[in-house]
Amino acid sequence: MTAELWSQFLTQTAFPVIEAIALIAVNVLIVYLAKKFRIEGILKHRESMEKITLDAISYAEEKAEEFVKIRGQDNEGRNRLNSADKMNLAISRVMDSIPRISREDARNYIENMIGQVEGVGSTGKTAIKKSGG
Repeated sequence: MTAELWSQFLTQTAFPVIEAIALIAVNVLIVYLAKKFRIEGILKHRESMEKITLDAISYAEEKAEEFVKIRGQDNEGRNRLNSADKMNLAISRVMDSIPRISREDARNYIENMIGQVEGVGSTGKTAIKKSGG
């Protein structure tokens, strides 16, 4: 093969094939990175929502304890702040932290997380164990 034929082969055949393969590889890499960062973004959002929700549940429980300390207990030894009141406090706390969330979504997040908090709920025990711990 002469230099002229070699040059013609490279410019007309090899380089276009290499360029096409490189463009495909770059596209695959971009798609992979986009998916990876989106998933990380979703995970960060979820962790943030869990933290805000757990904070709201703890806040409501603390306010209920303060209420008992200030007003005492009823005749049956229970505090006067019922579960609906505590739920409303927690919902308000979530909505204050995330203004764009609906009341219903805030309630759903709280109801889903309440089983992971010890000392909260009807039994006061942790109903759902966190994985990895």
